[in-house]
Amino acid sequence: MFIFILTFTLDISNYKKLLNTGTIDRYVSQWGHKTTKYIKASYNKPVIENNDLYNISKKRFEEAETEKIIIGGMNKRLECYYDNHGNYLAGKSTIIVTNSNINMKYLLGLLNSNLISYFYRVSFNTCSLKGGYLVISASRVKKIPIKIPTEVQLQMAVDIVNELINLYKEDNKKMIAEKETELNILIYEIYCLSKKEQMVVEEFMKDY
Repeated sequence: MFIFILTFTLDISNYKKLLNTGTIDRYVSQWGHKTTKYIKASYNKPVIENNDLYNISKKRFEEAETEKIIIGGMNKRLECYYDNHGNYLAGKSTIIVTNSNINMKYLLGLLNSNLISYFYRVSFNTCSLKGGYLVISASRVKKIPIKIPTEVQLQMAVDIVNELINLYKEDNKKMIAEKETELNILIYEIYCLSKKEQMVVEEFMKDY
């Protein structure tokens, strides 16, 4: 077993944190705050040394080093985290988005939005499990229609996403709700949804 629990002080720059579906929330990593489950075992702060990971799989090491969005593999809606510094090894239960030609912060906000989770639930409802959970797969994520915003819309979205990342770290629920509403409205505008269509999405997503 090459993954172990971090129980002492070490130079974390020489390690990758293991991030699984259960430790991914929208905009924030719960590594170190929630238990990570891996191969029927549970870990509080699982890490893998860079050299060990490289020796086991050069491809996996390079993926871990890359700027990426990590998407949880089983949730009621899409939950995505942005690893801009290559600090995390994404577990096998997750999906990663790398080398995007689209601004990663915009894409993060889009994937975490009500509209895209609505699209995923409606388009792939046969993948739903007990309790309303969905199996999130790479092949289905690739089918999500990505609308390119104007430069003004792009900057607005990135600014809101930056605020949301900080607000989620602070756990400021009131401001999070306000900013998520602001982002959702912007996404509706980018996708040219009518007020009636927006209401349909909001009504559907209120349970998720």
